[in-house]
Amino acid sequence: MISKKGSLNLSIQAIVILVMAMALLALGLGFIRTLFDTGGTKLIGEIDNINIMQATDSDPIQATNTVMVKIGKYEQLQVSVYNKDVTGTNPVYTVTPGSCVGSAGITISCPATITVPLGEARGFGCAVKTTSGSTVEGLYSCQLTVAPTTGNQLVGNFFVEATV
Repeated sequence: MISKKGSLNLSIQAIVILVMAMALLALGLGFIRTLFDTGGTKLIGEIDNINIMQATDSDPIQATNTVMVKIGKYEQLQVSVYNKDVTGTNPVYTVTPGSCVGSAGITISCPATITVPLGEARGFGCAVKTTSGSTVEGLYSCQLTVAPTTGNQLVGNFFVEATV
C-alpha cells in the first residue's frame, strides 16, 4: 500500500515557503525604494549647494539659498567666508545672526567667531530653529552679518521656508 501523505505535506510546505519569500522580497524592495527616495532628495539638495557654498574674492560670503525647516525643529544653514583683507593675515571674523523679516519665531545660532587665513575660504554651519506656536508657515527673508577685525562687514542673505 502506497501512502501519498508525504507528498501532500511537502507541497504545502513549498507553498508556505514561497509565500513567505515573496512577502520578504516585497518588504525588502519597499525598504530599498524608501531609502533611495529620501537619499535622492538629500543628494539633489547637496548638489544644489555645491556651487553655492564656495566663497570667492569677488563674492566673499556665500550662504545656503533656502533652508527648509519644519515648525518646532531645526536645520543647518551652511555659510562660506573668503578672506580678501589685505591688512592682516588671519583676521578673526565676528558672526552676527540677523533676524528674519516678518517672523518672531525663527532663531539663528552661529559660532561667535571664525578665523580665516588670507586668500582662503572657510565654511561653518548655523542652526536655524523655528518655534512652535510663534512661527507661521511660509517663506522668510533673513540676513547674516560677518565682520572682520578690520575692514568692511559682509552680509549674506538667505531664505527660511517654514513648513508643517
